[in-house]
Amino acid sequence: MEDLKQKMLCIAERFNQALTLKSKREISKIVENLHVEMALIYMSITPENGYGKELCDISMELMLDIR
Repeated sequence: MEDLKQKMLCIAERFNQALTLKSKREISKIVENLHVEMALIYMSITPENGYGKELCDISMELMLDIR
């Protein structure tokens, strides 16, 4: 579980860094890659897999932010 939290934190940091870039093309490329990475995590963090509601909500928020 800590590994998934670290991955989400890393994705959030990279997302924030991408937003500081000047080239819209670069931003789009990075955000698209982050969306793919986050989708895999988001699909695995479910109550059925034993994760708490708070972590599920956080993963959904990050997924929506990246969209």
